[in-house]
Amino acid sequence: MCDGGCDEKNIVWFCCRYVVYGSVSCFSDGGTTWTNAVGPILSYSWDVKTGSDGYVHAVVGNKYYRSTTPDGNSFEVRSGLGGFPNSGIGRIELEVAPSNAAYVYAICINSASEDLQGVFKSTDGGTNWTLI
Repeated sequence: MCDGGCDEKNIVWFCCRYVVYGSVSCFSDGGTTWTNAVGPILSYSWDVKTGSDGYVHAVVGNKYYRSTTPDGNSFEVRSGLGGFPNSGIGRIELEVAPSNAAYVYAICINSASEDLQGVFKSTDGGTNWTLI
């Protein structure tokens, strides 16, 4: 299974759930040149979303990453920061509100029980999170 999307600058973001592909990649030239955006992390990539503000949100290796700039040129791990859970997560699914990129939602599944660990909301683009 793979997931992806296109941002406002026509950059296509792509993640794949198979370790052979690894991480989150992007291209802006019709697919000729792919760039590994999140870094050399060979792990399952579950989700990638872009906001209308240009920031990119991704899940790699059951960790939440957010781009540090609106162009997606660099990423930082945000799991364990600002109220986002850091342990016991088996899967994370993300969504960015199309009407306001400051609103980011995450559904977290517990790795041991495979039950819902929580639904989290950020109102500041993924910096701080609250359990809803």
